Amino acid sequence: MKRILNALLIVLFSHLMVVYLALLQSQGEKLFSYAPDAPWWLSLQCFIAQWVTLAMHRQMSRKSLPEGNVLRLYAGIFVLGALVYVVVNSAGFLLLERMLWEILGMQRVMDVRHILHTLLLNLIVYCVVGGLTLAYCAIRRQQEQKMELLRAEMRAQQLRSDGHIRSLQQQIDPHFLFNNLNVLSALIQRNPDEAEEFLNAFADIYRYNLVVRNKKLVPLESELQLAQNYMYLLERRYRGAYRLQLNREPGCGRALSVPFGIQMLLENVVKHNEANCDDPLTILLSVTEDQLEVSNAVRPKKFAGSSMAIGLDNLKQRCRALLGREIEIDESGGHFAVRLPLLGDEEMREVTA
Repeated sequence: MKRILNALLIVLFSHLMVVYLALLQSQGEKLFSYAPDAPWWLSLQCFIAQWVTLAMHRQMSRKSLPEGNVLRLYAGIFVLGALVYVVVNSAGFLLLERMLWEILGMQRVMDVRHILHTLLLNLIVYCVVGGLTLAYCAIRRQQEQKMELLRAEMRAQQLRSDGHIRSLQQQIDPHFLFNNLNVLSALIQRNPDEAEEFLNAFADIYRYNLVVRNKKLVPLESELQLAQNYMYLLERRYRGAYRLQLNREPGCGRALSVPFGIQMLLENVVKHNEANCDDPLTILLSVTEDQLEVSNAVRPKKFAGSSMAIGLDNLKQRCRALLGREIEIDESGGHFAVRLPLLGDEEMREVTA
C-alpha cells in the first residue's frame, strides 16, 4: 500500500510540474504547449532519483552513529546522491537524446546551454524527490529509535520488577522457617509425640512454599488450604488459643492471591495479640471476589517479639508490584484489620483480553 501511494504521489507531482512549466513558457504571446509524454518521463526520473537516494541511505546508514553525526550523515547522503544522480542521469538522458536525433535524422547541435539546462532540471528533480525521501527516512529512523528505546526501557523495567519480586519472595523462606522452628523447638521440650506430628504438618507447608516460590500469583483456594494447615500448627502450640473463622462469598474460588499472604497475616495476629485457651482470640477471615480481610480484636501483648520488618511491608511491596494495588490497614473500634487485594475473574479477563 505504501508503494502504491508513493507511486501515485510521484506521478501526480510529475504532472503538476509539467503543467506548471508549460504555463511559465506560455506567458506573453507564446501558446500553451503540453506534451502528454513529458509527465511520464519526469516520473521515471523521479523514481530513479528516489532509488538512488534509498540506495545511498542503505549503504551509508548501516553503522550506528552518535546523535551529533546524524545531520552530517544525511547531508553526505544528499550531496553524494545528488552528484551521482545528476551526472549519471544527465549523461544518460543526453546520450539517449543524441541517439534519437540521429535515428530521426534531425540536425541539431547539443550546445552548452542545453547541457546546463538538463543538469539544472535533474538537480531540481533530485532536490525535491531526494530531499523528501531523505526527510521521510530521517523521520522513520527517529521513530524506530524511539520505539527501540521504549522497548529497551520496558524490558529493563520488567527485569527490575521481576528481580524485585524474586527478592521479596526470597525473604519469605527464612522468615517462615525461623518462626516455625521456634514453635518446633518448644514442642520438642514439652511433648515429643506432638512435635513429630507438628514436624509432618510443617513439612507439608514448607513443601507448598517450595512449589510456589517462583510463582508471582497463586490460586486463592491454595492459600485458604495453607491457612487451614497453618492454623493447625498454631492449634498444636497454643492449645486452641487462636481460632480461625472463615466467611467467603460464593463464586470467588478462581481469584488469585500473592503467595503466603494469608499465612503472613495470621502470623502477624499471633505475634502481636495475647490469647489463651480460656479466653481464645477469634481471627475472622472474610473473602470477597476482589479482596480478603483478616481482622481481630486488639489484645496487645506485653512483650511482643521483634518484627524483623518483613511481614506487612513485604506484602505491601508485593501487592503493589504484582497487582498494582495497596493493602489496606484499619485500626478503628478496637479491631485491627488488613485487607489484601485479589485478582478477580473480571480483572483476569481484562488482563488476558
